[in-house]
Amino acid sequence: MSNSIEEVKAALRRLNPSRVRVWRGDEHTDVAVPTRRRRWEQVVAAVEAYGEWSRVELLDKGGAVLGVVEGAAGAAPDDAPAAGDVTANGAEDDA
Repeated sequence: MSNSIEEVKAALRRLNPSRVRVWRGDEHTDVAVPTRRRRWEQVVAAVEAYGEWSRVELLDKGGAVLGVVEGAAGAAPDDAPAAGDVTANGAEDDA
């Protein structure tokens, strides 16, 4: 598993989102988060199935962004966190 996927998994467990949005360039797909056992493994498998992704957003029930994981695909804008960095509510997380 790549470092970015490990960051996604850690962010999923820490932020407990209701929905996950996977970005590939300018297009995105929403991934539903199941409520059963091993749900984070299922979400990570769905994210990996999209191949090269540029960004993963973790969303609450209302659609507000809880956190963001930047992937290695695509160039990040100058004001965006580096690849693999996790942000929660606009703050960088060094964990």
